[in-house]
Amino acid sequence: QITKNNNKGIYYYYFENRHEMDDMPKTISMLRNGKWSEYSIVFDYKHRRIVLLESKKLKVKTLQVGKRENLSLELNVDIQYYNDFSDINTNQTKWACLILNNTWHFRMTDTISRDCMANCCSVN
Repeated sequence: QITKNNNKGIYYYYFENRHEMDDMPKTISMLRNGKWSEYSIVFDYKHRRIVLLESKKLKVKTLQVGKRENLSLELNVDIQYYNDFSDINTNQTKWACLILNNTWHFRMTDTISRDCMANCCSVN
């Protein structure tokens, strides 16, 4: 639950409602310390970063994906696609995954969400 006294929550709520991205997934899984964690995601094009909100702890994480001083709307990132079949035997799930800048691993439930995220990272 996001409260009015939580500035991080207010920023997230404002950004999410001001910049509607219908095709962009609202939540995303990111590999961190060897395990997948779920985050709400928004893009901050002004500062060339991805903002991740961990809803359980109301923590905000930011990933700097482009050069701040660059005036272009392009984030200029390296994007790699792959499919993860590790859960196919247990829950019939094939994950659509991508790696940004050879560093950050993300997974989505379908390829359309993955393509939308890649598009948001490459061009506004």
